[in-house]
Amino acid sequence: MNKLFAALFFLTLAALLPQTLQAELNISIGFAVPEPLYFESPPEVIVLPDTESVYVVPESDFELFFWNGYWWRPWEGHWYRSRHYDRGWGYYENVPSFYYDVDPRWRDYYRDQDWSGNRWHSERIPYQRLQNNWKQWHSNQYWQRNRSW
Repeated sequence: MNKLFAALFFLTLAALLPQTLQAELNISIGFAVPEPLYFESPPEVIVLPDTESVYVVPESDFELFFWNGYWWRPWEGHWYRSRHYDRGWGYYENVPSFYYDVDPRWRDYYRDQDWSGNRWHSERIPYQRLQNNWKQWHSNQYWQRNRSW
């Protein structure tokens, strides 16, 4: 009787084991690493008016922001950030707080050089100048104080 019970137990286990292994192999983490970005040279940015020092790459087909020392990009419904504009993207769990201040029509305003009825002379900021100055500009609210966007 014990041999029959043991045989039945192992047959049942063998029948269920492949399904268990298959279920474990099909688990996914729910997001992917974004595609790399390619630029001929480091991108120039502009600062978006009425934001807390949010910079954007205006001459791109995709959204690429710089804020608070990180490059940010939405991709396939998720947000990613990196210390580099073209690599090293890490998943960011939420919508970054700066994005709530970004007007979704900023590209139209940039094209028309008009921000909320005011002439917008956006200053193109070279990559190296941004890297050297963003902390100081952010801490002393350079763009907001001077309204020099």
